[in-house]
Amino acid sequence: MTRVLGLDPTNTSSLTDAYTRIYEQIPILVRFFKKWVPGFSSSYLGEIAPMLGVRESRRILGDYVLTAEDLVAGRQFEDAVSMGAYHIDIHRPAGTWVDSHNVRAYTIPFRSLIARDVDGLLMAGKCLSATHEAVASTRVIPICMGQGQAVGTAAALAVRQGVSLRQLSIQSLQDTLAAQGAEFGRTVGDPDWAAIEEVGQLPFDEPPTTGDKDSASSVGSAWVGAAAKN
Repeated sequence: MTRVLGLDPTNTSSLTDAYTRIYEQIPILVRFFKKWVPGFSSSYLGEIAPMLGVRESRRILGDYVLTAEDLVAGRQFEDAVSMGAYHIDIHRPAGTWVDSHNVRAYTIPFRSLIARDVDGLLMAGKCLSATHEAVASTRVIPICMGQGQAVGTAAALAVRQGVSLRQLSIQSLQDTLAAQGAEFGRTVGDPDWAAIEEVGQLPFDEPPTTGDKDSASSVGSAWVGAAAKN
C-alpha cells in the first residue's frame, strides 16, 4: 500500500528520499488497519521490507524486444522458455490513475533473455529485453521466476555442452525445462471453455482512458482525505 511517485532508481539521493517518504507512510497504514480493518485491532508491526520494490528501471537490449502487441495477441514463440498472462499494469507517475490492458497468455522467447551484441550474458526479471508496456506485465514475481529458471538452465547446459548461448539447442533447453516442470506453453493444454463460460473472461475492447484525473482517481482522492480526517 505504500507508494512513492517520481522516483529515479538510478539516483542515490532520489532513493534516499524515497525511503524516507516510505517510512513516514508505514505508521499511518498501521493505524488505519488497527482502526478500520476487522480483526486487526490488536495487530502490530513485525517487520519492514529491507528494500523498495521499484516497478521499473533500466533494461538490457536483447536479441528480441518483447512488445505489448506480443502480449495482447498472446504470441507463441518457437524459442519460448517462459510464459505469462498478467495484465499490462502501468501506474502513472503523475497520479493514482492506472493504465491497464488485458492480455492473452503469451510466451517469452529465449532471445529476449540474451543480451544483444554480447557473448555469455543472460538477463531475467525486470531487466529483460522488453518495452515499457510489456515490462508492466512481465515484471510480476511468478513470471520473473520462470525467466530465472530458464536462464539458469540455459547457462548450465551451455557450460556442460561447451557451446555459446546462441549455439545452444532450443529443443534441448525446452526439453530440459519441461522435465523440470516449467511451463512455457508446451503442456498448458487447450482452454477450459466450460470454466470460461461459467466465470467469464476479461474484455479486450477497452474504453479510451480519460487521463490522470479520471473518476476512479477522484473518488480515491476523496477517500484518502476523509480517512485522514478520521
